[in-house]
Amino acid sequence: MYQTEKRRVAWNTVEKISTPVVALDKSISWHNLDRTYPEALRYDQLIFDLNELYYRKLLTEFNNPNNNQSYSQLHNFYHDQLQARWREILEETDQGMDTTMLRVYENEVSADLDNTSYPTSADRKKFWGISYFAGVSFYSFMDEAAITFRPAWGFNFGTEFYYRHHVVTLMMASGSGRLAQDYLYGLKTWPKGDRFEHFQVTADYGYTICDGTTFGITPCLGFGLESIEWRDRSVPDSKSEALEGLMARAGLEINFKFRRRIDDEGVIENSLVLRPYIAYCPGDIPGKWLFGAHLNYRLSAHVMK
Repeated sequence: MYQTEKRRVAWNTVEKISTPVVALDKSISWHNLDRTYPEALRYDQLIFDLNELYYRKLLTEFNNPNNNQSYSQLHNFYHDQLQARWREILEETDQGMDTTMLRVYENEVSADLDNTSYPTSADRKKFWGISYFAGVSFYSFMDEAAITFRPAWGFNFGTEFYYRHHVVTLMMASGSGRLAQDYLYGLKTWPKGDRFEHFQVTADYGYTICDGTTFGITPCLGFGLESIEWRDRSVPDSKSEALEGLMARAGLEINFKFRRRIDDEGVIENSLVLRPYIAYCPGDIPGKWLFGAHLNYRLSAHVMK
């Protein structure tokens, strides 16, 4: 006896069959030696192997990059094939009592299982996708400028575009820090203890080298605009003075996936992403080398194909 229930998977509602409810009558069970026959166990094992075979067929086709059918379409197709072959075995073997035909089907299904393996993770292809993220940022100069400019903290947000293993990231980050000592800029002095603001706009390209169900790694290279601003707050309505320059950067995206939902079309992932990076600034920025990191919450959606 089976019970059916509705379960929601991502945006789709699908019907699933729950665990069978079994009632055991000891008077007619296999514990009754007068009713025991080994062919029944062989027949049940054959049906179990048959289900395993068509499950592998379904997964293999679903993860085929050239497949253009949804999971529901493939499920219905292989379910019908499974039911047809099960009825054939039931009739031809007299539910396992015909041991000659039982042996024939055991050999057939065993050979098919040997030739049908589970798809590997490399067969699972994310075709294209998009994500949105936001979080906190940190950065600090790595050269003599670190003596004057203390580490800065702030916020960031952005979006990513995916095509297979390729990733393009667009990000904006801003924050503030304090001056550890006076900084002379032009004819003005930025005094010790004053707050400075920083602003970044970056574009990175990455290639994913590890993309598991719970963890991912993507090295990336990019460029951007870095700006450091200071305003004399002792003078009302004073204008900000800015140091600006381009920067080249290299980093690593470390992706911790804590929720993953799959539907007929693709996969939706919720992740915590750490992005450490090193940047070189050849412009007017006081320091030429930067070290920074972003910690983000990310929501991404991928189409599987």
